[in-house]
Amino acid sequence: MFGPRGLRARTATGFALSALGLSLLLALATYQLARWYLLEQRQRLAVRQAGLHAQVLSGQLASSATTSDEQVLAALAQTRGRAVLAVDGTWYSAVVDLDESRIPSGLIEGTLAGEALIQRTRIGGTPYFVVGVPIPAEEAHYFEFLPAEEYERTLRTLAIVLTSAASVTTVIGGVAGFGMSRRVLRPLHSVASTAQAMSEGQ
Repeated sequence: MFGPRGLRARTATGFALSALGLSLLLALATYQLARWYLLEQRQRLAVRQAGLHAQVLSGQLASSATTSDEQVLAALAQTRGRAVLAVDGTWYSAVVDLDESRIPSGLIEGTLAGEALIQRTRIGGTPYFVVGVPIPAEEAHYFEFLPAEEYERTLRTLAIVLTSAASVTTVIGGVAGFGMSRRVLRPLHSVASTAQAMSEGQ
């Protein structure tokens, strides 16, 4: 049989565990919703940016009667992006470390089939969004690497904030449970004291 102190401890623990469970549930739901929203917004922005760069590149290629390798590379450099371009089976890269070998094979196949696609990948520990945009007028396909470090940093910060909030809520729940248990169990303590006095013949 538990005394008043034991009951108070069990009640406080129960409140703390309940607060922890509820906090974790809310934190997980909040994190998933925020993660989905941020990913949707970041991917939409990446596709829009790559699409604009592809349009600019298409205009530059169309303005030349003949296209040399130097012209293609110069046009890629003007996009100011980490870009890769495929023209009639020939690949051009604006950045040496980011060429066609770094593009996920599924993204290449889908873009070559005429679809604008986006996919996340990690290169040398650095996260990227890779966007593929077909340029039918020039029989070319444009690919761009967009860093995703800010997106992942935002998610890490959000996870830390939610974890801290869950910890604080658990402590508050435990303190509140202990305080309420003292008030609720006070009559029980009086009854126990009276019963003990009666058993002693008082």
